[in-house]
Amino acid sequence: MFIYEGVKCPYCGKPLAENDDIAVCPDCGTPHHRECYLEHGECANSSQHSDTFEWKLPEAKAEAPKVNVIYICSKCGARISKDDTVCPNCGEPLPNRLPEIDPDALRELQDELSGRSQVPDSIYGIRMTDRIDGVTLKDLSNYLKNPGYVIAICKQAVSGSKFIFSLPALFSPPLFFLYNKVWLEGLLALLLSFVLAIPDGMIILYRMTSSTVFNIPLSTWDSLSSVCSIISLLVNLFFAFFGMNILKKNAIKKIKKLRSISSSEQEFSFLLQKYSPPSKMVMVIIGLYIALLLFSMFYM
Repeated sequence: MFIYEGVKCPYCGKPLAENDDIAVCPDCGTPHHRECYLEHGECANSSQHSDTFEWKLPEAKAEAPKVNVIYICSKCGARISKDDTVCPNCGEPLPNRLPEIDPDALRELQDELSGRSQVPDSIYGIRMTDRIDGVTLKDLSNYLKNPGYVIAICKQAVSGSKFIFSLPALFSPPLFFLYNKVWLEGLLALLLSFVLAIPDGMIILYRMTSSTVFNIPLSTWDSLSSVCSIISLLVNLFFAFFGMNILKKNAIKKIKKLRSISSSEQEFSFLLQKYSPPSKMVMVIIGLYIALLLFSMFYM
């Protein structure tokens, strides 16, 4: 008899057959389809690996009798008896004819009633275990923590487009990068913004002091201000279309680095949460900036 008869591959969920090419994890003994093991790049149970964990052949279980009808409470989704007059869970009075539901749809309905959102198995056809530029979509999602970013990256991967438009990067590239811990590009964008704002600063200084700045007339600063405004708009448009690509490459680079220095899946998960965005320091700066604006508007 085939030793793995009836055992499901932990990666794809399909039963292992006698003629399948089987790959067994050298650490815990978990069997996979060899194709699944190579595609995943590691054991599907790698998160459970420890000195005490060892995969064991599941014992045969008697097939449970199929239940065709389940009675549930229409308010909270709890199972109830046909003879109940009120829900034992929430106390909702029950009608004479109880609603019926197929067992396969019970979990989905209970999740909807309790307000829990279902985690998607895939985005634009890309599964959480599939890789984008060498990292799994699951790791990328856990690092970025922003569903909008992840959806945009998956859409780009499927469409093959070179651009991902980002509204936050259009309005303020420095804050977009620094908030998401893209330090080098964020600091360069901040420096460029400062340089392009110099003519406006000189105009404000001239109007406050009524004197020329560096012996340069006001008309020259006005001309420079117009040129810098156009350059600033072009820079913001560039980051609006390429900022997400920069963010994606930075995230992938950091995920790979954290994976390389981690000795276990638990340590990797801890480091991923520790070094992932957003930056708390930048959040505090943004909060102080907004508070300063409100304060100045109130007292002006």
